[in-house]
Amino acid sequence: MPVYVVPRRPGPDVVKGPTRFSFVTGVEAALRQAKETAAGRDVVIAGGASVVRQALAGGWGDELRLHVVPEMVGGGTRLFEGMRPASLTQVSAAASRHAVHVTYRVEGRGYFSTA
Repeated sequence: MPVYVVPRRPGPDVVKGPTRFSFVTGVEAALRQAKETAAGRDVVIAGGASVVRQALAGGWGDELRLHVVPEMVGGGTRLFEGMRPASLTQVSAAASRHAVHVTYRVEGRGYFSTA
């Protein structure tokens, strides 16, 4: 299964077992390539706050899964800071020993924008 990675600095593709990691400049370009490769199947966007914020602002996605780990390791990036979120409907929530996993359905298109 191919994986498209949005790095800070581009590099050559890497193959680990059956997976090819292609390094692509920009979230939109990575998503475009992933959709072409998926040929109608689901595409998952995963990453840190910067990638997720860009995906939400671009209106790419119909579901948001958050994994909340109550561990203070530094300042971090606030996921929704400076954004106007649209309607999020909770689909599921599960707690484990180390985190809470929440899934939301994102209602509509163009649902997040920068304030």
